[in-house]
Amino acid sequence: MNQAFIKIDHWSEYVPRILVSRVVSPVTAEKILTLQSKNWEDVHLLVEGDRGPFHEKVLQGGVGESSFFKVLLMDLPWPVANRWVLQKEMDRVDSDKTHYSRRFVLEAGNLVVAEGYWRARQHPSNPAWSLVYYENSYDPGFQVPEFLFKPLVRSETRGILEAVRKRAESL
Repeated sequence: MNQAFIKIDHWSEYVPRILVSRVVSPVTAEKILTLQSKNWEDVHLLVEGDRGPFHEKVLQGGVGESSFFKVLLMDLPWPVANRWVLQKEMDRVDSDKTHYSRRFVLEAGNLVVAEGYWRARQHPSNPAWSLVYYENSYDPGFQVPEFLFKPLVRSETRGILEAVRKRAESL
């Protein structure tokens, strides 16, 4: 069982604004896609019913590659209602395990766009350190003035990255 996937199920315990986080099986992901509902209550029933073992939820690719599906329910700041997403995540670790990347793309949900990536690599000057890059793009599906949106996204992203950093340091 891969500990990284289990930790996603606990994001709501330490990542700001995440109410629900769950890795779901490809079968459950397909049910969510087939449902074509924007309603969280409909999707939540499928997510809660997905109790299979983790090894059945991860799809193995080539050497150092895997993918899985993740469902998130996010508590967005007023006046935006909560949003949920089903994302496909693709992981890659190079052969010497000094570079890691994770790309995520929107499969379903009540956002128009929810995609991005993480990249981590060993620091060139100190192998005990890591350099982490994070980029994301989200569109809630309605107009938000840029002067409001950009500072909010920067602040929220900074809070999320700080929570992840603290969690990583505590492990």
